[in-house]
Formats: sequence, C-alpha cells, structure tokens
Amino acid sequence: MRRRKLFQKERIAEYDHLVTYESPMSYTAEAFQKALVNLEYINVDGNFKVVQFTSTLAGAGKTTFISNVAHLIGKKEKKLLL
Repeated sequence: MRRRKLFQKERIAEYDHLVTYESPMSYTAEAFQKALVNLEYINVDGNFKVVQFTSTLAGAGKTTFISNVAHLIGKKEKKLLL
C-alpha cells in the first residue's frame, strides 16, 4: 500500500520571472512596493539588520516574495545579501 505524503501539491504555474523587473507598473509590483515600505517603516531606527521569511508549507511563495523585494531594495542602491 502506498502512503500519501501530507501537504503535497502539484505546482501548476512556474514563477521564474521578477514582476518588479518585467512590469514595474503592475498592481502586483505595487503590492511588493507596499510590502517594502512596510518593512522600512518597521525599521525606522535601523536596529534590525536581518529579516527572515518563513512559512509552514512548501510553495507558499517565499522565494518569489523575497526575490521581488530584493530587486526593489537593489534599485534603491542599498546593501543586500540574499
């Protein structure tokens, strides 16, 4: 009898592009810009040097999110290590 893996799902679409680079005026790119503004607002004092993004499930969009936000941070010519 084969065992089914929990939380296993098939990926339907491939996200191998940066929305913030390819279409910077789209609604999706604007949402990433808002997320970056919120991150900057949290760190007004400059105390935080490291930010970690996690989730409980695979395929939740962590890599897509951080790569798009990293692109926006790079456009501002700030230091970044991804």
